[in-house]
Amino acid sequence: MAASYKRFFPILTVLLLAFFVGGALASTDSAYVVDRVQVDVTAEDAAMAREQAFNEAQVKAFRALAERLMSDEDVATFQPPDVDTISSLVQDFEIVSEQLSHVRYVGVYRFRFKERAVRDFFSRAGVAHTDVASKPVLIVPFYQWGSRSLLWSDSNPWLAAWKQVGGRRGLVPVVVPIGDLQDMSDISEESALAQDWSQLESMRQRYGAGESLVLLATPVWEGQGIVALQVNVYTAVVGQLEYATSIEVRKTGGETDEALFARAVQTIQGKLQQLWKNMTVVDPGQANELAVRVRFAGMPEWVATKAALDSIRMLDEVKIESLNPREARLRLRFKGDENRLRLALSQNDLTLSHPQIGGTGAQGYYGGYRSGPLVYDLSLENVGDYGGGPGYR
Repeated sequence: MAASYKRFFPILTVLLLAFFVGGALASTDSAYVVDRVQVDVTAEDAAMAREQAFNEAQVKAFRALAERLMSDEDVATFQPPDVDTISSLVQDFEIVSEQLSHVRYVGVYRFRFKERAVRDFFSRAGVAHTDVASKPVLIVPFYQWGSRSLLWSDSNPWLAAWKQVGGRRGLVPVVVPIGDLQDMSDISEESALAQDWSQLESMRQRYGAGESLVLLATPVWEGQGIVALQVNVYTAVVGQLEYATSIEVRKTGGETDEALFARAVQTIQGKLQQLWKNMTVVDPGQANELAVRVRFAGMPEWVATKAALDSIRMLDEVKIESLNPREARLRLRFKGDENRLRLALSQNDLTLSHPQIGGTGAQGYYGGYRSGPLVYDLSLENVGDYGGGPGYR
């Protein structure tokens, strides 16, 4: 499992623990969408306020995108480009809400940036950044209320807080189960640590997630009120829960319970994003390439494999060197190392073998016999969906 990089959370429980304790831990374009960009501008008149607000919103959105994608070291010294440059990187935008008076404009925007253009901008600037997005992570939010364990109940504020986040954005999108009859059949409202978790796998697949996290939140009381939220984080592995870490989020000032729960959600999301970014960030000058062999049962499987490759951001080029009815030879050009490539491929259901020596399809030999470039076998998971089967190779 670890060698294939099929799922990143079970493999990296130790890293997850380190990031949570240390305090810093799919839609293909979700990483390039920036939500909830708020602006409040006062000017000589309404038209001028609106124009200034839009320019300010673009700069704020691009800064947020840079913080999401760039290495922490580069973010610390990053200065956004001028507004005209940023505008050329915007694919489209939406005005979520706005209020306008004679001299004041208050608005909330959503921006979607051009993926390739942004990547090229960062590469030209020579800053380390990531271009690998994770599959969605399925969040199962249990709430411990005294002796009761709540999940699907309307009185579960932890579930309600996660449903408010709209979390399919960012490097690590999250998805929260809706709590329909199928969900309730898969996971009951028994104690989070006492039930059979074998059905969680079917729920993960149903929601198109790459991994599952069970988050058990327990309120911390002082007197008559909640002062903090203690969240135990578990990864789901082969029908069992494995404890990863815990995190406590305490109230600040006059914060309400609802605001505390929302901030706890944001804290956990932020740590997941940070962990993934640290795993995948790469220097733009770190170029690499691999020779790859793809063997398939028929053209539908080849078409599906090629489509999966074309959707991977970190691949600068997928060059077809040869193609016949049962095999394709490719050359992949990318930034970063082989492990980073494996991780990116796994997010699109592609598995890369360990290399063999050989340039003609059969394995070569060392020494004075036949030798050739390293060749990797690339295969699409669930090949049965495309007419193949386990015996065709």
